[in-house]
Amino acid sequence: MENLIYLAAVVSDFIGKFLLASLVILVHNRVQKEGKIDRKVLKEMKLEKIVGSISLILLVLGFVFHLADYFLG
Repeated sequence: MENLIYLAAVVSDFIGKFLLASLVILVHNRVQKEGKIDRKVLKEMKLEKIVGSISLILLVLGFVFHLADYFLG
């Protein structure tokens, strides 16, 4: 039972973080397309979008490691 609670916690944590990061990137995309912000802010948002994408990749990788630990270890 304790292992199932751990698995549920890891899965819930991953889904929540993934959805939050995805929404931030989608909002950045929408704001960049509108172009109603000056170039300095748009440049900064582009950097944030890149860092956000990298964080999503790392989040997925961490989730895979957690699942591997749960099922293999």
